[in-house]
Amino acid sequence: MKYENGEEYTGPFKDGKRDGYGIMKYNSGEQYCGDFVADLKEGKGILSHFDTVINGVWKADVLIMG
Repeated sequence: MKYENGEEYTGPFKDGKRDGYGIMKYNSGEQYCGDFVADLKEGKGILSHFDTVINGVWKADVLIMG
């Protein structure tokens, strides 16, 4: 899905929200590959931005272990 602001998401939805394993490409250049629940990063995922890669665990969109 391509959003009006140009960001892109590939993955499943539930009740109109990102839910399950997906890939989100942000306008900032960041890319998140991992789990979403109710539109938030939740569970294992990898956030990359240029040469920085964070492989961690997320809870309600916040990195809790990386």
